[in-house]
Amino acid sequence: MLCTPPPLRCVFAFAALLTGLSASRSEAATGGLNAPASVAPFLNGAFPEVDPGQPADWATENAFPNLTFVDPLWLTPVPGGNDLLLVGKNGQIWRFENNPSTTQAQVVSVLDWRTKTQTSEDQGLYSLVFHPRFGQGGPNSNYTYVCYNYKPSLAGADPNNSYWRVSRFTWIPATGKLDPASEYVLMHQYDNCRWHAGGAMFFDNAGFLNVVCGDGGDSAEGGGLPGGLSRTQRLDHGLFSGMFRIDVDNDPVKSGPILRQPEDASGKPSGWPDSYTQGYGIPRTNPWAGLGSSVLGEYVGLGLRSPHTAHYDAETGDVWIGDVGQKAREEMTRLPLGGNAQWGYGEGAIVGPGTAAVPPIGTDILPDIDYGRSVGGCIIGGMRYRGAKWSGSLGGKILYGDHNNGKIWTATLNPGGLPPTIKLIVEGFAVGRKVGLANFCTDDAGEIYLMKINGTNQPGGTILKLVPAGASAEPPQLLSQTGFFSNLATLETMPGAIPYTVAAPLWSDASAKKRWIVLPNDGTHNTEAEDIVFDEDGPWLFPAGTVMAKHFEMATDANDPSKVKRLETRFLVCTAGGGK
Repeated sequence: MLCTPPPLRCVFAFAALLTGLSASRSEAATGGLNAPASVAPFLNGAFPEVDPGQPADWATENAFPNLTFVDPLWLTPVPGGNDLLLVGKNGQIWRFENNPSTTQAQVVSVLDWRTKTQTSEDQGLYSLVFHPRFGQGGPNSNYTYVCYNYKPSLAGADPNNSYWRVSRFTWIPATGKLDPASEYVLMHQYDNCRWHAGGAMFFDNAGFLNVVCGDGGDSAEGGGLPGGLSRTQRLDHGLFSGMFRIDVDNDPVKSGPILRQPEDASGKPSGWPDSYTQGYGIPRTNPWAGLGSSVLGEYVGLGLRSPHTAHYDAETGDVWIGDVGQKAREEMTRLPLGGNAQWGYGEGAIVGPGTAAVPPIGTDILPDIDYGRSVGGCIIGGMRYRGAKWSGSLGGKILYGDHNNGKIWTATLNPGGLPPTIKLIVEGFAVGRKVGLANFCTDDAGEIYLMKINGTNQPGGTILKLVPAGASAEPPQLLSQTGFFSNLATLETMPGAIPYTVAAPLWSDASAKKRWIVLPNDGTHNTEAEDIVFDEDGPWLFPAGTVMAKHFEMATDANDPSKVKRLETRFLVCTAGGGK
């Protein structure tokens, strides 16, 4: 049976019934813990690490076996129905029913923007988001927002030159398409390099539009030397190397006017228009909004190099950014307002290649996850699973992968600032030159889909999903198989079982109860990972793999209270997801 009883925050319980077995109180457990004893998590592995019947191993399969696309990069549900909208990096946007039987003939072209989208290396059409009041009536009911690299039809154009854009388009309800004549440009930033853009977008809980962008190839242009890191640690140049937050509603209570225009990157061809922004407000709660025209008030975070993916967790308000490193580290950063992810004076958790701004800007943020090139070379993801289908095994975990080697991991966040627990769940995802994992996305139920591209501007891209490759083990069927009691006749417990009582025990039909807790530890109880985190007002936090036991017995002779009948022994198991 499943349980999540406060204040324990544990995931599953197991009861062993002992029928027909009696004992006297003189045979009761000696209990106690005279000296620390090493115990491995989950009662030395006697219990499974996830809820019984939940997936223990994972694979991927095609979620829509009849469909293929060119460069699928972003998937989002269309509000108010059962359709999904897919963004292709090549400049196309499609709509189709969220049904595995959907055929290619049923796919609707929502927007064909290929003639205006620059697609080479990191450039392309990145994302689309719906206004929070989409479909609800009023002036914003039909607005969508798109981020892409605009390809100008001007002299001097080459695959390196483009404008990084955020634009608003109007949805036509009668056709379920975007009006191509409705584009209204909000951000128009010239970039002279095809690398390190990115354009993940989301609306946050305050109703503001957020978008991320990398250093625009600055580090590639400069060979990774400090002289080539001119866009990463400043707020007064262009819309590069940061997370930006704007008020598309222009609410004067929430936001003020744009006070500074972005500057162009170097080398703009003669006759090309200047970079500009328009049509939105700067939220008054943006961390640098109060500095007036000395900075671009859109910034809410900086120090990003090449953020291919970014995801917003509405439950916590956290923003998870997968930032691709230069030569040494890949990183997953939880970037708060005012946070500095430290590129280019830090790559992951190491120093360099450049130096920090003087004075420093914002609050230095180290990544929650970072790894070297022996593990992978192009991090993708940051999606925190909040769906219901796999909540027992994936609930609250971060999913991320690596485009270069086709591996996918989960990260379980641990309390007390401890490093997350990393688990490899998928290997063998397709890899190749711009072939493989491109993003993690969800439908309106929070279920995960994986975008798989098949090469720049190449057909054959697909949408995959996670499926169980094997179920977790069942708990032991017999009490003797748990190893908890070293002597069943006397109920002597294993070393490391600590007896405890509760301040106000419940009355259970006159039965007597004994309780123990077994904390996973190395025999010394000297690390934070082995601690119980106490909270006077909220749930206590137990290390993953903690097991609690509760034994029931009842007197069988009113004239001889030493005679008892054993009734039941229950185990409550704290899993990695439920123990935090």
